[in-house]
Amino acid sequence: MKFNLKTLPLAISIAFVPVSGMADEMMDAKVAQLEQQVKALQAHQTNSLVDRFNFNGFISGAYISSNNRASYNGATSSADFSQDSKMGFQGSFNINNQTQAVLQLLMKGEDDWDVKAEWAYLSYRLDNGVKVRGGKLRVPLFMYSDYLDVGYAQPFARPPKEVYDHVIFTSYTGGDIAYDIEFDDSTLTLQAFGGESNVNEDSINVDFSNLIGGVQPGLISPGLSALYMDKLM
Repeated sequence: MKFNLKTLPLAISIAFVPVSGMADEMMDAKVAQLEQQVKALQAHQTNSLVDRFNFNGFISGAYISSNNRASYNGATSSADFSQDSKMGFQGSFNINNQTQAVLQLLMKGEDDWDVKAEWAYLSYRLDNGVKVRGGKLRVPLFMYSDYLDVGYAQPFARPPKEVYDHVIFTSYTGGDIAYDIEFDDSTLTLQAFGGESNVNEDSINVDFSNLIGGVQPGLISPGLSALYMDKLM
C-alpha cells in the first residue's frame, strides 16, 4: 500500500508530460499562423498604399538667341538656356475612391529655379458627376491652362504671349466646382471658381481678391470663360 502511494504521483506526472508537450506545440502553431496573417495584412496594406500613390514629372530644356540685339520676345544675341527651361514634379494620392490629394511643384529657369507650388489641393467627386476642389489651383481661363508648362503637350514651342500673358497670374488659392454632362461620344464640363491670388515678381507686387469666374469649355474651341476680380495694390 505504501509502495502504491509513493508511485502514484510519479505515474500521474509521467502521464501529463506528453499532453503538456502537445499543448505547447499547438500554441506555437497558432502563434505562427497569427504572425503569418499579420504579415499578410501588413503587406496588403502597404501594397494598397503604394497603388494609391502616383508620381510623375516633366522637364523642358530650351535654347534661345537672336542674330541681332533687338531683343524680340526676350531673345538677344547672347545665348540663353534658362528663359524657357523648366522642371516640374507632381504627386497624387487617392485617399479613397472619391477623394484625391494633388501636389505639383514647378521650377523655372527664368525664376532662378525657385521652387513654387502650382497645385496643392484636395478634390472630392460626388456620385452625380459633381467635382469639388479646394486649395491652390490653376486659373482655368485658357485652352492649355492645366498643362501650360508641359512643353510636349502643346502644339508650339512657346505659348504665345499675346494670348497667355494678358493674365499675369497662373494659379489662385480658393476652390472650384465642376459638373460633367455625359453625351454618347463626348463630355461637356461646366465649371465655376473663386478665390484670391498674389503676384510678386520683379517689380510687380499685386494682390487680387474676390476672384470669381466661370468656364464652359467647348468640344473643339477653347470655349467661353469669364473672370471678375478686385485688385489690391
